[in-house]
Amino acid sequence: MYVNAGSLFKNAVQACDGSAASPPIQARRDALVGIVLATISTEAFINELQNAAEAQSGAAAPGWINALGYMLAEAEKSRASIESKYQLARFILTSQPFDRGAAPFQDFALLIGVRNLIVHAKPQEAKVQRDADGELLWVELKIMCQLQASRILGVSESLRNAATTIGADAIVSDLLAEISTHSVAKWACKAAAGIVNGLLDAIPQGRFNSFVEIAYREDFGTLPQE
Repeated sequence: MYVNAGSLFKNAVQACDGSAASPPIQARRDALVGIVLATISTEAFINELQNAAEAQSGAAAPGWINALGYMLAEAEKSRASIESKYQLARFILTSQPFDRGAAPFQDFALLIGVRNLIVHAKPQEAKVQRDADGELLWVELKIMCQLQASRILGVSESLRNAATTIGADAIVSDLLAEISTHSVAKWACKAAAGIVNGLLDAIPQGRFNSFVEIAYREDFGTLPQE
């Protein structure tokens, strides 16, 4: 069995830390790497959890292990979203899904939204506009507004300067450039660690729990430097 999720996450943290000290262009690259790898680590984890459960399934295994392996495999066959897989796993383990409106799931769902914009969408423009007090705020896209509302992403100094220079009340910028920041990368790592640790916390004590603790807990406990 491959255990790659922790390594992917550690690389995300390393890239995030690099984005704090690198020159601007490299910092954006490092931040983008951190965001994408943090998200991929959550996908790797849920797939590896399925594999581990299937490997330990059988007549002598606790029912929840059999259910976890089988149901996650069925979810994969039906191409269920990664958010649905985490909710399904949490429900099997605790009889309750994650609270969609609270941490860690709320940040995780937003992280998946950011990742989808980066990986799947066509190049898009992000827009800031002055409010009644003259303050520049994100108004498009919805993801940008959500990141701003959660105090994850503000309006960059370069964008503020550009708006001032041309005397504009609204200005558009490249989404990828604006989202590739150290603050977003740091949040992405924390969001990934939060959902993985939230699921690890739900696994009943026993041999299976001991395996996943050794395989994942330390790696997903290493967060970006403050």
